[in-house]
Amino acid sequence: MNTHSFKIQATGKKITFSSKALHRLYYDWSTSKLREFINCPLRFYFNRIVKVQKNPKMNINPKPILVFGTIVHEVLWRFFSPQMVNGFESPKSMSDLFIGIWNAFSKGEDFAGARRQWNWKKIDFNYAKEFDNLTGQGVNICKYFWNKNIHYFREPDKYIRPLIEIDLRDYYFGPKKRYKIIGKIDRIELVKEKEIVKAYIVDYKSGSGYGYTASYMSKDWQFLIYEWLYSLHYSQANIVKTPAPLAGMYIYPLSAIKADKQDPLNLTELIEVEMGNPNKMSNIERLVLNAKENLQKCLEQGDFPAYPKFNECGKICPFEKQCSVFLAKHQQVNRRYAKLGNPIDKEVVSNVLISPLNKLKESKQMSLKFKKTKTLS
Repeated sequence: MNTHSFKIQATGKKITFSSKALHRLYYDWSTSKLREFINCPLRFYFNRIVKVQKNPKMNINPKPILVFGTIVHEVLWRFFSPQMVNGFESPKSMSDLFIGIWNAFSKGEDFAGARRQWNWKKIDFNYAKEFDNLTGQGVNICKYFWNKNIHYFREPDKYIRPLIEIDLRDYYFGPKKRYKIIGKIDRIELVKEKEIVKAYIVDYKSGSGYGYTASYMSKDWQFLIYEWLYSLHYSQANIVKTPAPLAGMYIYPLSAIKADKQDPLNLTELIEVEMGNPNKMSNIERLVLNAKENLQKCLEQGDFPAYPKFNECGKICPFEKQCSVFLAKHQQVNRRYAKLGNPIDKEVVSNVLISPLNKLKESKQMSLKFKKTKTLS
């Protein structure tokens, strides 16, 4: 078996890949993998290359907001799963499921019926009230969602039940068709208008601290990938029971769409995302090709840049502590890091933030060339 070794300057150690594993790393992409590498190559390195979260000695626990979002999506998936005949009995029956999974995860315990691929670890809460705050938020989301969506079960002749967790996978492109990209859509809303069924992509957002404005979404390529893949799959194979062209895309901000009584969901309540144009769609392939080229450079140079962000490091990234240790040791390449004892320091981060879309050569001064350390194993 052919192997490929790369020396990582941050640890002074070599990492080795089989040809097959390196091929997957370079050529198999998803929306989450692409976003992670573009937003912060160092986090990508921790998570997908050395996989430090799987090392018990590293004691890495997931961030509450990410676990919260995962569990909320799980509960909403169950709401519309094919096994559900009449939906949950009440908002309470739905919130009880959320609380059961949430409580189990907070203690690092298993929960009967949860998805097997989940790795159950204790949540790393920053303060005591965080658990209660997120618990209350989850209960409200369940209540609002139940009131807004139970009509799909109560009036099946009037409304077409949405399709959930649609995998759009295995589209090959690029030189020699070696690149592959997949995506997962939370929900496809099917609406019958004058005997014509139209499809709408709906993406759930469980966070409350983000402004999903039209301007913000125009710069987010996640929906471009969804639209691109849907159009390809729709033209090649029926991914829905009733073949339907894509008519629009929406964000469903779960905390913002409130309903204390049954009130059927209307797409106008959601945040509409602008459909792509041919120029934007063509940029998706280039985005992936560039990501592969930059990832290859990172490995060959043994260097993974870090892009600290105040609103992400402390709230989302599970490798915040490891990153802090590394950055604190960094003295020579960029002196601004000498003051960066903690990457979530707002004032310092605002001075060193570099756009994640910059090319590696433009952010060379941000590269992490650390002294040999035993932090990673």
